Amino acid sequence: MASKESCPPTMDIRTHGLLKAIGSITNLTVWEALRRCGRASTAQAIALQVGKTLQQVEESLSALRIVDLVSLIPASRAKRVPTWKVTRNSIVVAFTPYDPIDESLMASFTELFGEIRLNEIRRLTKPVQERVPTDTRYISLHAGFFDAVDLRELWGLLQQLERFYERCNEKAGALQSALIRTGAQPTPQYCNYHVSVQMDPLSQGVMALPALQMIGKQVATNVSKKASAGAGNILSRREGTVATRLAHGETRAEIAKSLGISVHTVAEFTRRIYRKLGVNRIAQLAAKMSEIK
Repeated sequence: MASKESCPPTMDIRTHGLLKAIGSITNLTVWEALRRCGRASTAQAIALQVGKTLQQVEESLSALRIVDLVSLIPASRAKRVPTWKVTRNSIVVAFTPYDPIDESLMASFTELFGEIRLNEIRRLTKPVQERVPTDTRYISLHAGFFDAVDLRELWGLLQQLERFYERCNEKAGALQSALIRTGAQPTPQYCNYHVSVQMDPLSQGVMALPALQMIGKQVATNVSKKASAGAGNILSRREGTVATRLAHGETRAEIAKSLGISVHTVAEFTRRIYRKLGVNRIAQLAAKMSEIK
């Protein structure tokens, strides 16, 4: 079996057995519990962590082993029972967009995750009558026109979100691993929030809507303050610099020379600044910038 060092960074979506291995919520739960252990673990210990039967866990481990997501360490004199360990720290599946076979496999994964996982989430979402003031709920739905620059920026933000999820999981996993090292009995480590982000291309016919957010009252005050603060919170640091210079009357060529960037880049920043602040002239921009000083 492959080691973490020899495993490629991504798995091909056509890998034999991959759909069975990671198309199961139970299999993924077992894999994540084993990863969080931080060391080789027995099937019995994993079963206690995920709240599944030993048979279910063994079946999951067998499916995961076929695609080299886990490896088996046979029993020895030192360890009387076999143990398991993950062969990589993350699961990244690569596919070829618009390829008929890859797209068909992607549809299978999407259907499994979209239906099975969401049904589980809906079933276990905390009822309204059981929620407390500190519980946070957030809903955001957007449709818009994004050019290549916007899509690159959005992709970067989505990757930041993924890294945030990973840090949270690593922190929770470290706590669980520390408990196991002390000899404490493993217990299921349940999640307390569900976050879902999906981005899809649209056919013609969908018109833009105003930005609409549904948030709990406990965080609404902070969001309102940020919204009213204007450009200081809306613009990135570089956009803020360009906006300030434009408001002071500098030309795009002067700004480009001063910041060491191209005039085209300044034009792109200007377009994004105008869109974010809802203005279309320098005079309007100057007035907007003066509001946040």
